[in-house]
Amino acid sequence: MIRNATCFLYELFLWIFFPFLFCLYYVLGHDKPWLALVEHIYFVIVVFSFFQVLKIILLRVLGSSAWIKVLNSMLQGTFLFLLLLYWLAVVALLNIWGRVITEEIIVSYSGQLAYFVEIFGYSLYEVAGLFFLVYGCFLIFFFYVGQVRTWEPAWFFLKIRFFGFFIFVVMMFFGKLIFDCFYFASDNLEPISTTLYSGKKNHLLTKFDQGLIVPDSVNREELLASEHYLPGVNKKNKNIIIIVVDALRFDHMSVYGYARKTTPYLDSLADLGILSIASNVRASCGESVCGLSSMAGSRYSHQMPNSPFSLSKVMLRNGYDVRMILSDNHLNTYSTSDLYGAVTQYYDGGMAAAYMSDDGHVLNALQGVKSWSGRPTMMQFHLMSAHQLGKKYPEFKKYIPAKGHAGKMKGDPTIENTNSYDNGVLQADDFIRKILSMLAEKNYLNDALVVITADHGDSLGEHGLFNHTNSVREQLLHIPLLMLNYQEGKASPGVRIDSFISQIDIAPSILFELGIERPSVWEGNPFQIYKKKDFTYFQMVPSIGLYDHRNDQFLWKYWIDNSNNIEYVFDLISDPAENNNKIQSVDRVLLSQWREKIRAVNYERK
Repeated sequence: MIRNATCFLYELFLWIFFPFLFCLYYVLGHDKPWLALVEHIYFVIVVFSFFQVLKIILLRVLGSSAWIKVLNSMLQGTFLFLLLLYWLAVVALLNIWGRVITEEIIVSYSGQLAYFVEIFGYSLYEVAGLFFLVYGCFLIFFFYVGQVRTWEPAWFFLKIRFFGFFIFVVMMFFGKLIFDCFYFASDNLEPISTTLYSGKKNHLLTKFDQGLIVPDSVNREELLASEHYLPGVNKKNKNIIIIVVDALRFDHMSVYGYARKTTPYLDSLADLGILSIASNVRASCGESVCGLSSMAGSRYSHQMPNSPFSLSKVMLRNGYDVRMILSDNHLNTYSTSDLYGAVTQYYDGGMAAAYMSDDGHVLNALQGVKSWSGRPTMMQFHLMSAHQLGKKYPEFKKYIPAKGHAGKMKGDPTIENTNSYDNGVLQADDFIRKILSMLAEKNYLNDALVVITADHGDSLGEHGLFNHTNSVREQLLHIPLLMLNYQEGKASPGVRIDSFISQIDIAPSILFELGIERPSVWEGNPFQIYKKKDFTYFQMVPSIGLYDHRNDQFLWKYWIDNSNNIEYVFDLISDPAENNNKIQSVDRVLLSQWREKIRAVNYERK
C-alpha cells in the first residue's frame, strides 16, 4: 500500500507541477485572477482522476498486462502533450496579441499552418519534425514511468462486487466535475474555459479578456436606443467608403511627413489638394477588437455593450446597402458578428482557400461586386498589409534588409524590422489606390465620402516594445485619419484638421456629413462642429488612462498600470516621445483630478 501511495503521488505530482508553473505565469505575468489558477488545477486533477479510473477498468478487464502500460502511456502522454501545446499557444498569443487563444482561432489557423509558420520564418516540415520529435519523447517518457513507477490501484477497488455500477457512478461524478469546472470557470478567466467561450456570440473578446463587466442596464439602454432610433428624413444619400488599415502608424506615412516615401498614392491626393488630413487622432486602445468596436460603436471600451448599435446597423436602418470586405478572419478571431449586424454582404479572408491575412482577397471580393445601382451604399474594407501577420508582396520590398517582427514583443529597434514595416505601409498605400480605382470604375465614387484610418498602431522597438496589445504608448494610439469627399464624381478641396479627435468621433462625423442624427447612446461628437473636450479615455489591459486637453499649451497624458499601480504622466507637446515621466513633478491638483476621473471609469476587475 505504501508503494502504491508513493507511486500515485509521484504521478499526481507530474500532472500538477507543470500546470502550476503555467498558471503562475498566467496569473502573475498577465494580471489574471488567482481563482483562474485554482480552476485550471482543478480541471487537471479531474482529468488525472479520469485516467486513474480508466486504468482501473483496464486492469479489471485485461488484468495485469504490459499492454496496459503501453496504452496508459500513450493516452496520458498524448493528453499531456496536447495540453503542453495548448499552454504554449496560450503563452504565445498572450505575448503576441494579449489574449488567450480561442477555439475559433484554433479552427481558423489549423488549416493555415503552412502559411502561418512561414510568417514566423519557419517551414511546415521543420515544425512537423519538431512536433513528432517532442511527441515521441513524451510517449517514451511516459512508457518509462509506466514501466518503473506504475502504481497498482488499491486492492479494495478491484474487490467491489458491483464494479460496473461503481465505474458508472464514478464516471458520472467526474463528468459533473468537468461540467462544473467549465461552467464556473467561465466567469473567472480560467484559460481553457476562456478558449471555449470567449469567441462566442454576444461575448466580445474585449470584455472577456480585459475583465470588463457589462451591467444589464447598459445592454437594456442600448436595446431601447436601437428600437426607438428613427432614420433620417432629409439625409444625403452619399456612399460611405471606410478603409481601415490594421496596425498603421501615422508617423510612418509620408503623407504625414515621414522621411521615406511610404504613401506615394496618398501623397499625390494631398498634392492635388483633395485630401483632408486629421493629424491629432487617437485610438481607444492598442488592439483590433476594442479599436473596431470604438470606431463603429462610438464608445470607449468601458462603455461598450455586448451588442452595440454600431455604424453599420445605423446605415442599414437608413436604407443603405452595407458591405464588409475584410482581410483576415474577423468573425472567428474578433467575434465581430454582433458589431456589424445583418449586412448586405460579408466577406473576410477566412473564407478564402489561401492564407487569410492577404489583402489580395479584398480585391478579388471587390471585383465581384456589381457596379453601383444608385442605392446608397456603405462599404468597409480592412487591410492587413502593415500588420506583422499580413502577407507581404515582393514587389513592395523597397527597403532592405527587411525582416518581419511577428511574435516579437520586446527588444531594441532594428533597421530590418523598420524596413519590413515600411514596406508594408507602402503596400497598403497601393492597395488603397487599387480599391479606390475599382470603386471609381464601378461608379461608387460619384457621390461618396471616403474615410481612411487605422484600428490602432504598432511598436517597433520604442520603449523596448514591439507589436501591439502590450501598451498604451503613442506608437499604438496615435493613428491616421484621412478623408476624400466626392460630389458628382469630382473630389472637393481637402482641409487640415488639427483639433483633437478620438476614435469614437469617427462614426458621428460620418453621420453628420450625411445629415443623419447619431444614436442617443453614442459618446462621440462630429469633428465638423468641434466642441472642445476636456478628457479622452483609452485603455489596454492592464493600463487605463486619459488625455487632458483643456489647456491648449499642454496635452497631458495620464495612465495607471493596474498590475503594479505605477502611474505615468507626459506632456505630449513638449515630450511627444514619452521619455520623461512627470508623475513626481506634475501639479498635484491636476493629478488628483485625473485619478478621480480614472477611478470613475476604471473597469471592474473580476
